[in-house]
Amino acid sequence: MAETYVTYNGYQYDARILGAPLEIIRLRERLNEAKSINASTLALGLAVESLERILADRLKGTHVLARRADEDLVCVCGLVVSAGTDVASAPGHLNQETWLPADSSAGSTSSAASWSSTSTAESE
Repeated sequence: MAETYVTYNGYQYDARILGAPLEIIRLRERLNEAKSINASTLALGLAVESLERILADRLKGTHVLARRADEDLVCVCGLVVSAGTDVASAPGHLNQETWLPADSSAGSTSSAASWSSTSTAESE
């Protein structure tokens, strides 16, 4: 599976996790349009359930593992860290209310930070 990461303030974030609220809306629409229950609709249901869990953890304001991506771990705020790293204590978390760096002592503001994106699509 190709992973799409964005870089912000020198840290990488998973674009799918950052866009989880919009992804849930899109997946729910697809479920509602489904004509029958089959493997595809069951997979959509599991994806919605997984994203709902991520959003529930965001509402708690916790920084916990959202998913594993290839050799990486992804926090519910979208932060990508290497396997073996403690997700909760890793630097680079985003405040899940303001989407600015959680470490406010760094003095970063949205105008001082820059975003870029990369895709880790593998050639087949």
